[in-house]
Amino acid sequence: KEEKQITVIVENLNGRQEPGLHLHAEQLPLIKELSVSNQNVRQDEIVEISWHVENSTCIYLHFNEMPIRVSESGIYRKKIEDTTFINLVCKSSENSVEVVKKNFLVTISKATKIIRFNADNKAVLLGMEVNLSWDVLNATKVILLPLNIDVSNSSQYKTILDQSTTFILVAQNEVVTETETVRVEAEANPEIIEFRAKKQVIEFGSSTELTWN
Repeated sequence: KEEKQITVIVENLNGRQEPGLHLHAEQLPLIKELSVSNQNVRQDEIVEISWHVENSTCIYLHFNEMPIRVSESGIYRKKIEDTTFINLVCKSSENSVEVVKKNFLVTISKATKIIRFNADNKAVLLGMEVNLSWDVLNATKVILLPLNIDVSNSSQYKTILDQSTTFILVAQNEVVTETETVRVEAEANPEIIEFRAKKQVIEFGSSTELTWN
């Protein structure tokens, strides 16, 4: 229950006492805290590791088996270039055989990228259909605004315009959100209200006045 040294005395046949065994009891290290700011990050993002350990004078942070000796408590910032196994290893002393460990795995999420977002026609008549199409990489969810439609499982969408509209494609995963926009102008159908000639019967070579609206 507490740190102490026990000496076992062995008595030989001549009655002589000799020390036979030394036992040393020590408290195991206690990891009170180990946390990482984010376990799913973009490549080259910096994460913050914090810890607090008791009953230990020999503490190491391992990053994919590369050890760094640290104090009983602290904060360490590390740029994550690839998937990284973070391991906190503690011993009560350098000579102790008992080891206490705790670990985290920090993974890399590839950045979402919108390769292309197009409309088949940038100017249409009101009531006409427009076809929107796109190519996206590394997205877990794709939303088409202002229609607010989940198009994660498609690469195109057709819609009829009743007004000019700016469409926004939102592609996202756990750590990155990217957007692209495309504007489609919708114009009213032309309508001829009036078209007439002032004189509808004239002599050859004469002129007449044409009016329209």
